[in-house]
Amino acid sequence: MTIGRLPARRSAGILGATKQARGTDSRLKFLVDTNVLICLEPVTPDLEPTAELAAEFLALAHDGGHPVVRHAAQRVDDANDRDEARRRARAVLFRKYPTLGRVRDLRPEFDSLLGTPQHGSNDWVDNQLLGAVEARAVDFLVTEDAGIHRKAKRVALGAQVLLVRDALDMLQTFLDRAPAAPPAVEWVKATELDEADPIFDSVRAEYPGLDEWLGRCRLESRDVALIRPRGGPYAGVCILAKKTDKFGASGKFLKICQFKVSEKFGGRRYGELMLKTVFDYRRTNGYDFAYVTVFEHHDSLVRLFEDFGFERWVDRTPQGELVLIKSFRPTDEDRASLDPLTFHRRFGPPALELMPERTFVIPIQPRFHKLLFPEAEPQLGLGLEEADRPYGNALRKAYLSHSRIHPMPSGSTLLFYRSGDARAITCIGVLEAARREHDADAIATLVGKRTVYSLDEIAKLAAKPVLALLFRQDRLLDRPIGLAEALGVQLLSAAPQSIAAIRQEGFEWLTRRLGA
Repeated sequence: MTIGRLPARRSAGILGATKQARGTDSRLKFLVDTNVLICLEPVTPDLEPTAELAAEFLALAHDGGHPVVRHAAQRVDDANDRDEARRRARAVLFRKYPTLGRVRDLRPEFDSLLGTPQHGSNDWVDNQLLGAVEARAVDFLVTEDAGIHRKAKRVALGAQVLLVRDALDMLQTFLDRAPAAPPAVEWVKATELDEADPIFDSVRAEYPGLDEWLGRCRLESRDVALIRPRGGPYAGVCILAKKTDKFGASGKFLKICQFKVSEKFGGRRYGELMLKTVFDYRRTNGYDFAYVTVFEHHDSLVRLFEDFGFERWVDRTPQGELVLIKSFRPTDEDRASLDPLTFHRRFGPPALELMPERTFVIPIQPRFHKLLFPEAEPQLGLGLEEADRPYGNALRKAYLSHSRIHPMPSGSTLLFYRSGDARAITCIGVLEAARREHDADAIATLVGKRTVYSLDEIAKLAAKPVLALLFRQDRLLDRPIGLAEALGVQLLSAAPQSIAAIRQEGFEWLTRRLGA
C-alpha cells in the first residue's frame, strides 16, 4: 500500500427518518441507553466521564419538553448487575424515566443485517433499542456504546444514534442557548503551554512520559492551536510537528501530535474547529500530507478523522495506536475517478471538482451568515461579533431554504452569497445531500446537529416545503467576489434572490479564481 492510494472506506450516508407530522408539536423523543442512565444516576461518589454532559443534556431536554425514556428490554441490563446493592439502587433511580410503550417486532430484513442474538443477551438488548428507532417510536437513541454506533450505520440509522455530546449539541442549538463565550483558536508556541492544565490529566493516564515529551515540544518551539475561552482552562489543544519523507513517500508531512478537546467542553464542535484550523495551517505552509496516531478505543475521535479523509495505515505504532493519514496531493487518476464529494472528503478542505451544471449560488441573509460562517466576519469588516455556536465551529453544516429548485446532486459546489450588506460571494461549500421536506420533525431529524435554526423556526419554515442542504465548508474566500465583479464576468445575471445555477459563461473564470 502506498500513500495516495490508501484503500477506500465506506462512508455513512447522511440520512434522516421521515416521520408522520405531529401538527404543531415540535418535541423530540430521546431513548437513552443504560450507559447513559448510569452517568445520570450515579450510586457511588465516582462519576462517569460523561456525567456532566449527560446531566446538562437531561436538563435541556426537560427544559424544552422533550421526553427522555428507556426501553423495557433494558431491564435485562439491570438484572445482569451482580452487585446486589447497586442493582437495587439503580432499580429505584431508573424508575423516574418513563418506559417506552410496546414496539413492533424487528423486521426480518433488520434481523438479517444485525443477526439474531440470543434473547436476553447484550446484543439482543442493543438490537431492541435500534429497533425502536427504526420503528419511529423515538426520534433519537443516545448512547456511548461504540458497537451500537457501528450497528446503526449498517442499518442506515447512524444519523439518529447520538453520543451524549451530540444530543447536547442538538438541544443547545434548538433552545438557542449560547453555552459559553465566543471561542477563538489562538496560535501559541509550546513554550507557552501550562502543563498543569486539567486537559492533560487524562492524557497522562495513557502516556506516562507526557511531561518529558512536552519538554521536547518546548525545546523545539512547536506550533500549538489553543482554545482557551475567556483565558480559563484549556478547552482544546492541538500540537503540531513538521516531518518529511514518511511512510515511503516523499514530501512534507504535518504530524498532529496532540489533539485533545476537554470533556467539559463537549458538544460545541471544538474538534471540527481545531481540524478547520489544522487544515488552514496545512494549506498556508504547503504540506502534502497530515497524519495522527490514536488509540482505537477513542472511537469518536477515530470517526472524526476518518470522516475528514484520514485513512488507516497498514501498521500500528509500537504502543498499538492506529496511524491515520490524509493526503492533500491528488493524482490525475483521482481527479478522473472520484465523484466530487468523495474527492473533497479525501483531499480537502479545500478541494473542489467543479462542474458547470453542478455549481449553484445560495443567497444567505447576514444574520444567518454571521451564525453559519462566524470566522468570515473580521474579513468583511462589518464589526459583527462572533457567536459560539456548534454549527459555526463545525465544517459540516446545514442550510434551509424555500427554494423550488430541482434537488441538486451530491457533490455540487455551493457559492454562498451574502445579501444585504456585503452583496458578495464569501464562502464555498460542497453539498453532501439535498432533501425537500414539509414536516418539522423530519427536518429537525435531518439537520439537527448542524442547523442555525431553533425548533420553533423550523416549525414556521415547515408551513411550506423546505429544501434542506447538508454541506461541508470548503473554504472562505480570501477576497470575496462582489456582485459587480460577478456580473462583469457573467457569473451572475443579477443579484440572486433564490438558489440558482451559475451562468455557463462565467464558469471558466470561476475555475481560475478558485484555482480548481
